Amino acid sequence: MNATSGVGMISVGVLGASFLGTLQDVALDRNLSRTHPDAYQVVTEQPQTKFAFTFHALDAAKIERLPQAQRSLVEKTIAETKQAIIAKFSILSAMLMFCYLGLHLYFKFLGG
Repeated sequence: MNATSGVGMISVGVLGASFLGTLQDVALDRNLSRTHPDAYQVVTEQPQTKFAFTFHALDAAKIERLPQAQRSLVEKTIAETKQAIIAKFSILSAMLMFCYLGLHLYFKFLGG
């Protein structure tokens, strides 16, 4: 039983990290293309498809070569997008907390 739980947790960690990274890349592609289309054309790579999402990944070396003003705008967009994705994922943790709290209270009232 413990081995099965361990394998499940490892799977969630390995697949979850990749999926979260893909969602960040998709959101970055969408946000940067909308907010800074001129920089977007310069810093993106060829389209990639992961987990059924197609997006243009960003090239960090190309971002570093941008002029300072444009680079700071791109970096600001990247930071805001990453924070927004993490905030969306934290909703899942909050929902789980309330579900477990509800289960705890349910069994507590049953006398358990």
